[in-house]
This record gives sequence, C-alpha cells and structure tokens, in this order.
Amino acid sequence: MRPSSAELSVGRLDQSIRKECKLSDEHSTAKGAKKLPSLLEKLADAKFLILMLSFFCYLDIWLLRAGVDPTKIALQAGYKAIKNVSVFSAVLFVLSYSLLMAGFFPVLRKVIGLAQLYLRSSVTLSNRPPEEQRLSDWAIAFIVFSTYDAAIGYFTAAPGYRGLSMFVLDFLQSDGLTAVVFRLSIVVLWLVCLALSFEVDDPSPRNA
Repeated sequence: MRPSSAELSVGRLDQSIRKECKLSDEHSTAKGAKKLPSLLEKLADAKFLILMLSFFCYLDIWLLRAGVDPTKIALQAGYKAIKNVSVFSAVLFVLSYSLLMAGFFPVLRKVIGLAQLYLRSSVTLSNRPPEEQRLSDWAIAFIVFSTYDAAIGYFTAAPGYRGLSMFVLDFLQSDGLTAVVFRLSIVVLWLVCLALSFEVDDPSPRNA
C-alpha cells in the first residue's frame, strides 16, 4: 500500500525540520568556536580582570550581608536561587554597582589627587588617555570593595565562609600550591591597583 500524499508531505516536513535544526546546531557551534579566542583574550586583559574582580567583590559583600555561603551552593541551585531574587533587590544591586563605578569612584580618585596636590611638596602628573584613567578608577573600586569585603568577613561574618578577601588573606591554610599561587597573584595585583589608585591625572592634559 502506497503512502498517501498527506503522509508524504508530513514526512518531507519532518525531514526539513530536522535538517534545519542540524544546520542551526552546527551554526551555533561554529559561532561559539569563533567567539572563544576573543573571550580568552578578554580574560587575559588587565582592565577586564580588574573590573571582573571588582564586581565579584561587590557581589561577595552582598552575599556576606545576606548570610549566603556560595561554597555550598551548586551552579544549578544557584541559578534557581537567582530566579527567586526579588526584582527590587536585583535592580538595586545593578544600579548601585553602576553608580559606584561610573560616578563615585572616579570622583573619589579626583578628590585624592587634589589632596595630594595640596598636601605633598612634589607630585608627578600623568598625562594619560581616558582609557588608562578609567583603569585607575576601576583599580580604586577594587581596593575599596576588597578592603570592605575583608572587614565584613573578619569582624561580622558567621563561622565558616568569610568572603573572598579573607580567603586570599588566609595564607596559613594549607590547601595546595595552586591556591597559594592564586593568593600571591591577587596580593600583587592588589598592590598594583593601589599604586594606580594614587595616580594624579593632569587637570589640563596636552595632546602628544
């Protein structure tokens, strides 16, 4: 018995859908493979690294305040927990982080620079492009966030998880060479960010 025209049409439609799905999966895989080098390059970029560390320190402050231990939460459970966060809390977190990074810390660094001009006998002015000045703004954000995170973890956190900053500062914990190298790298980066935070920008820069 030969299949009817309707059955043939359904079969062709099914094959067409499967073919389109296969092409879509291949296209997505190829697109992801093309984006991988740029993603790895961003992870090795100093500006992106400092910005990312600032974000994680600020997020860690919120977690410590809420009494949340991220070391005991799996990715799947964390994703479900994020969906249960109130809209107000999510908006407040995003807006407060943006306002601090775009407004407060650039102004704070300029105030520190003006204070150095009036209090120190000699100050070296740096004539840098806006991108490098923004790096110093993010550096002071990382300094402030990490210091505040360490203070919360040391003085007010419950026994157990004490935050990212206290994990880095706890050199006596013997948990392998990798963790020690990680801690030392963060400390060196923190010192570099501290130096960047005290860079004084020229108030009337001259173009080269």
